[in-house]
Order: sequence, then structure tokens, then C-alpha cells
Amino acid sequence: MALGVAAATFMWSSLTVMGLGAILASVVWAQAAIRLGAGIYLLWLGLGMIRSSLFGQTAPARISLSRKSAPAKGFIASATNPKALAFLVAHSP
Repeated sequence: MALGVAAATFMWSSLTVMGLGAILASVVWAQAAIRLGAGIYLLWLGLGMIRSSLFGQTAPARISLSRKSAPAKGFIASATNPKALAFLVAHSP
């Protein structure tokens, strides 16, 4: 999972250094697309939790992720976080 988070952070940092972060911050539809993607992902997680509770499945004490799915989940969680873009744009020269 840490590999995916690091890759998403690298992606946001690279976009900010190239000036694309400022462009994304000023383009309203790009902000809306990022927020929509994040919202859909959160909805997916929430529906999965509701579905598992309705069918009597409880969450395991420790979540086990495969080596293939962990980086992808970390990347999606970090790449759809608009706060990362806002932070990097605010702290870039």
C-alpha cells in the first residue's frame, strides 16, 4: 500500500513542479472531476461496508491485501485526494 501512496504523491508532486497543479487548481471542471472520482471511490467503499453488514459479514481483525492489490488501493486512495493537490500548490513557489 505504501508503494501506491508514494507513487500518487510522486504524481501530484511532478504535476505541481511542471505547473500543472496550478492549472488544475484554477480549472473548475478539473477540480470537479477529481472530486467526482474521489466521491465515487468513497461511495464504492461505503456500499461495500453496507453490503457486508447486511449479509452478516464482519470485517476481519486484520485486513489482508495481496501484493498486487495493495499498491493499487494505496494509489487510488491518494490520487483521488484533492487535499494533496491543494497542499502542494499552496507550498510551491
